[in-house]
Amino acid sequence: MSLGSGGSRHQMSNKRNFALSSAADLLTTAASFGTGVLVARILGPEDRGVYSFVTATGAVVAYLAGMGLFEALLAKGRRPSNGVLWLAAGLGVVGSVVMFVVGAVRSEPMLQLYSPLPIIWGLLQVRLAHARITGRAAWFWLRVIAPALQLLTTLVLVVAGHLTVASAIAALLVGFAVAVVVDVIVERRQPAHDRAPELDGHEGTLLRSGLHQHLLNVPRSLNYRGPLIMLGFLATSEDLGLYAVAGSVASLIPILTWSIPQNLLAMRSAKDNAASRVSRQLVTLSWLSGAIGGTAALLLGEEVLALVYGSAFVPAVTGFIILTFAQAPWLHSSVVQADYRADGRAHVAAIIEVASLVVTLVLIALLYPIYGITGVASSVAAGYVLSAVLTQSLRYRSPSTSAPTPAETAVPR
Repeated sequence: MSLGSGGSRHQMSNKRNFALSSAADLLTTAASFGTGVLVARILGPEDRGVYSFVTATGAVVAYLAGMGLFEALLAKGRRPSNGVLWLAAGLGVVGSVVMFVVGAVRSEPMLQLYSPLPIIWGLLQVRLAHARITGRAAWFWLRVIAPALQLLTTLVLVVAGHLTVASAIAALLVGFAVAVVVDVIVERRQPAHDRAPELDGHEGTLLRSGLHQHLLNVPRSLNYRGPLIMLGFLATSEDLGLYAVAGSVASLIPILTWSIPQNLLAMRSAKDNAASRVSRQLVTLSWLSGAIGGTAALLLGEEVLALVYGSAFVPAVTGFIILTFAQAPWLHSSVVQADYRADGRAHVAAIIEVASLVVTLVLIALLYPIYGITGVASSVAAGYVLSAVLTQSLRYRSPSTSAPTPAETAVPR
């Protein structure tokens, strides 16, 4: 009887995590998408291109600079000490320097303006891990508050007539910073006896424990944002803005589902018998959503872009259609690669992502000068298909293991 009750509790917990994660995905996506729409409609394709390049580069650098602290803290299951916070800030400083230098090389002052992001982001990730470890509800709203504040601030700038690329980027930084400050204040008001044990020292060991899994996650993150960053060095700002808008609308469904692999791993860790069935259902839904979304984009793409972003973005319609259809193989590989991590084969998934990324970037370099953003979208679609094919073809070559190790439960964000 007790075993049955425990399984039931696991399933209830997994369902609750799915629901909360999906709700957070929906809210953060809606807020971030709304901010991007405002920047595009008010400032136009060129400034939207600069904004997209800067934010994509900042996200990748900040993630790289995090060096797996988030994953390592979750694996340890202990409240981060002040030493961990200093470590996160120090790694963030390195990332900030990298962003500042890249901005100088590309002569992009907006990238330099956004260079504090890795510091703030690193602290935010530690706070997020802290909230999950201590079981506080803050892990939910901590993900939501930053994009919500960013959208609100951008709206105020639009109404006041002061929206520029610089002010939009500053609004992003303010949103992240306020989220960190508010969480610190709320957590300090929590009674001391309700807090989880603190992780004492050993920051170096913590960093090493998270680094391996972090490096396995990096290729997936780069595969998502790498083409946009590459275009920042190859394309005109207008083409960059058109491609960014096409990709932003096309990737709405994948963004909403970013937490699904993490929840699948949690189900396998809890030995939930429904995990395999859920995985199969998600693969089917991946292809169904790509087919439906792509068909809708084919029929209504121009109208959607004109309505949401303005007529200046209608030339992005072909790229929008291609990228929307391409979300099906992207989602497929994302779901199936959760099985790789559960089997202790995350390194295989990383190799697959590196291979598909290399193919994508080579194709972009060859096709963009000839076909513009349509060539870029086709290159990205080819990379997604290659990733799905390799992921599926190698899926059954080793037997499944029982449950993943704590480090294997980390997935790219």
